[in-house]
Amino acid sequence: MKFTVKETSDLLSFLMKALDTDSKSHIRKIIRYEEVMINSVRSKRPDQEVKPDDKVEIIKQKKNETFRRYKAPFPVLFEDENYIAVDKPAGLLTSGGTSERTDTAFKAVNHYIKENTKGKNHAYVVHRLDKEVSGIVLFAKSEEAVERIKAIWPDVEKKYYAFVEGAPKEKEGTIQSWLKEYKEKIFSVRESPEAKLAITHYSTLKTFTRYTLLEVKLETGRKNQIRVHLSDIGCPIIGDYKYGASKEILRQIRLHAFSLSFVNPYTALPVTIESPMPVGFLRLGDKRRKI
Repeated sequence: MKFTVKETSDLLSFLMKALDTDSKSHIRKIIRYEEVMINSVRSKRPDQEVKPDDKVEIIKQKKNETFRRYKAPFPVLFEDENYIAVDKPAGLLTSGGTSERTDTAFKAVNHYIKENTKGKNHAYVVHRLDKEVSGIVLFAKSEEAVERIKAIWPDVEKKYYAFVEGAPKEKEGTIQSWLKEYKEKIFSVRESPEAKLAITHYSTLKTFTRYTLLEVKLETGRKNQIRVHLSDIGCPIIGDYKYGASKEILRQIRLHAFSLSFVNPYTALPVTIESPMPVGFLRLGDKRRKI
């Protein structure tokens, strides 16, 4: 079934009207279990905006079809023939475990893709999040897809929620420094051949008595970049003991990758992937729990 959008709406409301039904649960099931395509890109978000002239198509899954037959290990935020984005929980490596038994997001997603394509496709790492950081991780399904997305990676918009101690002197600003790794920790140093330039933009979303919720946008993507830069301005991320946070607070680094936007290199259409703030992200506790 194919439809053309005539007025701006969310996907759920549009499909309810297009299919002439009052059942929100029925439409949610269609979005979840069938292939709902917006301008040839699959969507699983009932709240996704559709605009005039957008093309919406519902492709019913056949009973013997293997695509998405196996349940994904984490919430799937976006998936098409070439890419898949999942919501990685805090405490899990993106990839690169020290042993075959080490659980990683890559291993789980790779198994999911291979099972659903009968081994035709595999997962390929596009980028990484630190083990302690939660949020969007994008994987490719082929070597070609990796090369295409990496070619435009500097133009990909990456946004994070960071819940920090204290408050920046300015409500918004840019942090820039040269980063260098020494004994498994990253430091801001003077410019040198071994150091890498890092640029981080931030803006204040909400202030509390002792803490601040920031939106952070990366211009470069260096290892531990956000954690180092926020510590450099006197606002370490809550729970980030490695970079100066108080050990009185629950050991959970309050950094969440909530938005990833790019132009799909196959369709030339814009894609924005979003992940909701985790439950309890702004709730503080003691140091009994470790992640």
